[in-house]
Parts: sequence; structure tokens; C-alpha cells
Amino acid sequence: VCSEKLKIFYIKEIKSPLVPFVEADIASGLQNAISYFESQYNISAKELNLPLLFDLFRSGTTLLVNLFSDLEDVLSSGRGIHFNTKLDLLKSFFGKSTLSFMTLVLLNFTHFPLLYRRSKIPEYKRMVEDIRNELNKVLDEDSVLLLPTLPITAPYHHAGIALLGKMCYTGLFSYTGFPSTHCPIGYNKHGLPYGIQIVGSKNNDALTIACAVELEKAFGGWRAPGTTKRDV
Repeated sequence: VCSEKLKIFYIKEIKSPLVPFVEADIASGLQNAISYFESQYNISAKELNLPLLFDLFRSGTTLLVNLFSDLEDVLSSGRGIHFNTKLDLLKSFFGKSTLSFMTLVLLNFTHFPLLYRRSKIPEYKRMVEDIRNELNKVLDEDSVLLLPTLPITAPYHHAGIALLGKMCYTGLFSYTGFPSTHCPIGYNKHGLPYGIQIVGSKNNDALTIACAVELEKAFGGWRAPGTTKRDV
């Protein structure tokens, strides 16, 4: 990493309806990474405020669902399975559906006005473009943006359904096309790993990887399951 030119920006959390709050361990890990770069390279990190992220979850789910002309065909792997999405969702509670509960939740997105609004697709596309432009203004070949990879550690089975908003943290850069590298930072008291993502300007993957390698050396990086101490 070029210490003379490096610039660090960070986002503590995405404040948007239905997006989970960042867990304390992850917030602390992000701050540790920021402090490391500040002390190591004698620089001052700057917090990046993007009010446009407020409606990111709803816009993201709407645009994602809209990518597929026939979502049922995609999720059933083109096998031509026909079913009633609403009825099968109820049947899945009793194990009577041919599809998994999570798949049926995704299929029913289009029936939830809170999550999917076809009429707002043009507005959401403009919003994503505005976010892309804002990031382009900030990130150059010597800049990286730090933020949590996910706001929570691994949830229990099916608990992730109520936490779908967590995908905004990674989805943001899938929508806008910026390179992002995940870096393990630490483990919570239950031994579950967490980390942050390092985002760079377009085609600047090398800088994000270099920063991740440095943080990995500083904080220990990934460790094999069962080798971390945890509180029972």
C-alpha cells in the first residue's frame, strides 16, 4: 500500500428501513481497522454520508426481482414446475411444498408492496445511478472505502429471512459495480467470525486486496473452525 497517497473513507452503517443494526463487535472491528490505517500511515479517515442509501433495501429488491422475466422458472431451475406461490408458501410451513421456504419467500416478493414496487423502477434506477456517481466522486485510484461486510454474524437457520436487509451491505456494490474485498477482522464471544469489506474505484481491485492483506496480517485473518476460543 502506498502510504503517501492512501486515503481512507468509511461508512459505519447503512441507515435504511428493514436493514439490521450493526452488531457491537462488528462496529468495534471496523473502528479498529480505521484506527490501524490512521496510525500506520499518519492519515485521517473521513466518514462518508450517503442519504441516498435510505431506501436501498426496497430499491435493491425491486431491481433484483425485475432482472428476471420469469422468476418462477429461474428458481425452479427451468424444470417447468407450476405452483401457486401463495398457497405453496403456506404449505411450506408443514413441509408439504416441493420448494423450500426461502425460495417461496423470494417468489412472493412481488406480492409485497412494501418490498416491491414496479411503478418505481425508473426512480430506483436513477437512485442507483446517483449513488454510483457519488462514489465515483469520492473514490480514486488511491482511495478505499471501509464498511461492514454484513451487519450481523451468521444467524440461525431461517432467521435470515427476517434479516434480508443485511444484503444491502454487499448488494450496494453489486448494483453499482465497484470492486469489494472481504477481510476477516475478529470473532465474537460465540466464536463466530466477522469482517469488513474494502471497496475501491472501478477496476482498482489490486488496492482493495493489498489493504485486505495488510489488515489480515495485523488482526490475524481467517482461522480454521474450532480453533477460536468462545464463551459458552
